[in-house]
Amino acid sequence: RPISGPVFLAGADFDCHRVLADPRFPARHHLLLAAEHSLWLVHLGAGPAIVVEGEAISWRPMEDGDTFATGDFEFRLHLAPSPEPLESDVPPAHNLADTAPPRLLRLLEELRAAVALASRAG
Repeated sequence: RPISGPVFLAGADFDCHRVLADPRFPARHHLLLAAEHSLWLVHLGAGPAIVVEGEAISWRPMEDGDTFATGDFEFRLHLAPSPEPLESDVPPAHNLADTAPPRLLRLLEELRAAVALASRAG
């Protein structure tokens, strides 16, 4: 499914861009975030782990052709050509706070707060 805009949300809620029809998944499970010439896959913390190259991840920069699995689902990313190719401008690391662009960190905090608020609301 094509991704348009900076955020692509996946989870069990019907308002997600990709609905994961499996009771193990929360309303909002993970997102793809286009930020500062990179594409990030972010697990929002609940539900099945996200596995990339055999490793469970919380977040990770992704590239064209990368695959990831969660629960019984497997996804492959295909990036459309653009004038400026998406490249990871942040090397893989274990501490997002030390490596991610500040704009990405602010957006992630806003998204986590919105998810937490929505979860409490029911």
